[in-house]
Amino acid sequence: MTTIETGPSWSERLDPRNWTLAWKLVVVGLVPALLALVLGVLRVADQAGEAADLGRSSRILQVQESVAGAADALRQERDEAALFVAGARAGDRSVLEIGFGQADGQIDEMLGAVRGTSELDPTTLSALQQAEGELSQLAALRTDSLDNGAVDTVQVRSRYDEVVEGVDVLDRALLRQLRTPGVAGVADALTAVTTATEQLAVQHTVLGSAIRAGVLQPADVNEVAATDAQLASAVRQYQVALTPDELARFGNFLDDAANAQRERLKAAVLATPEDRPVTVAPYEWDTAYNGSRPPRTARPTCCATSWSRRASRPRSRPATWPASTRWSSCSVCCSASRSRC
Repeated sequence: MTTIETGPSWSERLDPRNWTLAWKLVVVGLVPALLALVLGVLRVADQAGEAADLGRSSRILQVQESVAGAADALRQERDEAALFVAGARAGDRSVLEIGFGQADGQIDEMLGAVRGTSELDPTTLSALQQAEGELSQLAALRTDSLDNGAVDTVQVRSRYDEVVEGVDVLDRALLRQLRTPGVAGVADALTAVTTATEQLAVQHTVLGSAIRAGVLQPADVNEVAATDAQLASAVRQYQVALTPDELARFGNFLDDAANAQRERLKAAVLATPEDRPVTVAPYEWDTAYNGSRPPRTARPTCCATSWSRRASRPRSRPATWPASTRWSSCSVCCSASRSRC
């Protein structure tokens, strides 16, 4: 009889116990190399994703800065319009009209920047539509501020509040889009600064109108109390959003001599008896306000560099920013310490 012998099966060949010494040495050297290669590819992909996030954040930050600039211009316009009406519309109209033109320039820049980006999420797009709706009422509001004697200071201020709030909602929506893991705290701090800026501006306009009219109304007292509460909340949110190291680097705000002077003048106005005129001089109140408000002198390029340095730190240890990082000339630090680029 003839017998046919077959070789070892594939399962036997793949059994490491049947491998030759040479193949065992090859596998021992090859597995770590393949593992290192796979980990390297994953790390490169992770860094590429982080770089894309930073690039997107940088572009959104530039748009957010234009929105913040427009909001600040509208706050200034609101103040000038309210003071003009509080003074029985007897002031210099040209000053108010110049302010209209300056605000329009900032608004056009903002709308161009926001409409020119394709990276807005649905929430931000909705906020843009809301802001556009509020801004469409601006022409009629300006006409009433200049010429409509039936519209008083409170009405003018209230209508401007709605316009400013519409733009601030867009600002907050953009900051929410910036809340990537590496910089979420900074985005939250900027949101708190926006809130603080608005509350200070409202308080300045309310008491400034009382000073210009020479009379403090009971409603003014209540509104100042409301702004104080919201301002204190914004300061706490700012402090909580930042790490102790960041807070030490950026500093706080509303804790300097200029703000102490603003608080002193505010108390003097609020202490005015109902039957007595307000005696605080307008220029004193304006000077104290301008010295204590969180200014916006941010430069998006500088901010993006700081964000890049922070986000590129190893995740195994806390992210801190080196002293050489010029974030001090960007939004948070400018808002906190009023430094200039």
